Amino acid sequence: HLCRRAVEPVDRELETFYGRLMSCMSRDEMRDGDWQLLEPRPAWDGNGTCGQIIAYDWKMDGRRTLVAVNYGPQEAQCYLPLPDAAPGGIELRDLMNPAISYTRRGEEVAGGGLYLDVPPWRYHVFAVQ
Repeated sequence: HLCRRAVEPVDRELETFYGRLMSCMSRDEMRDGDWQLLEPRPAWDGNGTCGQIIAYDWKMDGRRTLVAVNYGPQEAQCYLPLPDAAPGGIELRDLMNPAISYTRRGEEVAGGGLYLDVPPWRYHVFAVQ
């Protein structure tokens, strides 16, 4: 109220997180692209942890962003159907964690789906190329 507040140190980890998040949100396909809810399938019989994963896909002009979130208290595995995956190799680059990058065969992903193993309360924001 008096334009006074305690001096707080800058939380660099939080600053980095929000910088990456805002960069993701500014992607054209996430603002103006076609959105689709994806239905995770069990990674194997008897594994119901796929129910903890919520996944979305945005596409526009050949660009694609895939978001998967494990909103549960245990590690979760699933297959995400991506029937329109391009043949050949596809690269999944995590925009929120630049150290994570995968290359998969398009035929494999189009047929069986993209396998994910996500720790509790964690997420991936993949640029798919």
